[in-house]
Amino acid sequence: MRSTTIIGSSLASAIGAQAASAQVPSDVETAIGLVNQHRSAHAVAPLTWNDNLANAAATWAAHLKAIDQPVHATEAQRPGQGEVIAHFTSSVGNMAPPFTSAVNKWLAGGASYPAGGVITDGSEAWTHWSQLMWSTSTEIGCGAAQVNKGTETKVFVVCRLTPEGNIFGQSPFPNNAVLARQDMSPGPFNGDITHFTPGVGACGEDDTGAGGILALSHLKMGPRSNDNPLCNRHVKLEANGKVAYATVRDKCMGCKIGDVDVSEDVFIALHNDLGIGRAPVTWTLV
Repeated sequence: MRSTTIIGSSLASAIGAQAASAQVPSDVETAIGLVNQHRSAHAVAPLTWNDNLANAAATWAAHLKAIDQPVHATEAQRPGQGEVIAHFTSSVGNMAPPFTSAVNKWLAGGASYPAGGVITDGSEAWTHWSQLMWSTSTEIGCGAAQVNKGTETKVFVVCRLTPEGNIFGQSPFPNNAVLARQDMSPGPFNGDITHFTPGVGACGEDDTGAGGILALSHLKMGPRSNDNPLCNRHVKLEANGKVAYATVRDKCMGCKIGDVDVSEDVFIALHNDLGIGRAPVTWTLV
């Protein structure tokens, strides 16, 4: 049994800073919201949704489904449009939200971006990330094609952007430099708390075996590492009527701006159970 689903501009008429959550499926809204959070962290204006781009993306996703290969369209097939693609396979009924999964995969490429890096030959490991961050790109549209075959589901996700980015010899950001906003506001912030095992963190210290350690979101920390002014700041955390304190020593890649990752002792002090993995928290820089 083989079935196909094509997803295109019917997803939404507009997505971006102006989008209302009632107008779009949560997966798409979340995905584009993540992209715009990362763009904001680099002082780049948000992308807005474009139906024509979504139709073009959905058409190419259907083509990828037909040939069963994740290949880019040629310049002639997408004139003036940048393109990012992803594909995933899972058992039927267990597919993660495709647009959010694709965006997280693309954004993860930013971890390997060298500050001030420029596009040389297009083979850089971070080119999907750089196209999403490209400062002169203003619009985005995405589509997906899903096919079920036996017990397996495969989905191809494509996003198109205009104006096109990833221009040879240029950087994603103006003046060939990362212009990330350093968010020094103290809060309070509301988000989720998770736990990790500390080691050598982004602040340059070896915290192996240490307690009272906290990692802030990369969106909060910005791109700076060892000399980051948020390093060694103290944080007050509140949850379940309890209070704990921790010190900023690391950066959490992939965390939303209000989320924190803490050493196990801090998590236990607030929630008394590592097994829950993730829980709500309110925190403030002190």
